[in-house]
Amino acid sequence: ALLRRNIVAHHVESLIQTYPIALFSKKTTLPFEICYRNFGDHRIRPNQPANVQEAYREAERKVIAVQAERLDDVLDASQLEKPIVMKVDIQGAEVQFFKGATKFLPFVDYLVIEYSPYMIQYLGDNPESIFEIVQQFPFASTVDTFDRVRSVEIALKPIEQVLESVRIMFDLKHIDPEQAVDIICSRTSVLPSALHSYRWAIWMSSLYIFFVYFKICSIISKVAI
Repeated sequence: ALLRRNIVAHHVESLIQTYPIALFSKKTTLPFEICYRNFGDHRIRPNQPANVQEAYREAERKVIAVQAERLDDVLDASQLEKPIVMKVDIQGAEVQFFKGATKFLPFVDYLVIEYSPYMIQYLGDNPESIFEIVQQFPFASTVDTFDRVRSVEIALKPIEQVLESVRIMFDLKHIDPEQAVDIICSRTSVLPSALHSYRWAIWMSSLYIFFVYFKICSIISKVAI
C-alpha cells in the first residue's frame, strides 16, 4: 500500500508495474518481520536463526506470512528493453534472491546491491557469497550507504580491485551490524550519463523497488505494509 501511494503521489502509474510478492530462491511462503522503528528494515525471519547476536531486537518484531517466487519465474529478462538496471536492497536476502535469478542476471547491464554482512549472516548465508555474484560484472565501484543523502560521483574500477577494497573494509570475523556499503556493478567501463551521479539511486530506494530501464519498474522485493 505504501509503495502504491508513492507511485500515485509521483504521478508515474503509467510507467511502473508492481508485483505484490517477495522474491526468493524458490516458490514458498516466508515468515516476514515487521520493523515499526524503521519501515525500510522489514526482513525475512530465518526459520532457524543463525549464530548471530541480534543487534536490532529482531525477536520482538511481529511476523507475518508473505508469498515468495523466483524472479526467473516472474519475468523474462530477454523481453525487457535495454539497458536493464537492477537495484537489490533486501535486508540480507540478497544471496537467496540471486539463487532464483540465475537466468535473469546475465541480461542485467547495471547492478546496485547493498552489502550488509550482518543482515546476510542473520539470514544464515555466507556474506562472501555476494562476491561470487558481483564478479559476473567486470567493473564496479562502492558508495557508503550514508552517502545516499548527497550526490556522489561514481568512478568505476576493475571488479577485482573493488572486491579487494571491500574485503579490507569489512572484518567478517567480527561483523559490525552498522557497517554496510553499496556496490555498483557495470558490464562496461563507463556509466551512462544518467548514472554518473549516485543521486539517481536515492529515488529508487525511497520506493523500495528494483528499477528496470527507466520506463518499467518490474520487480518488487519488499512487501509494502
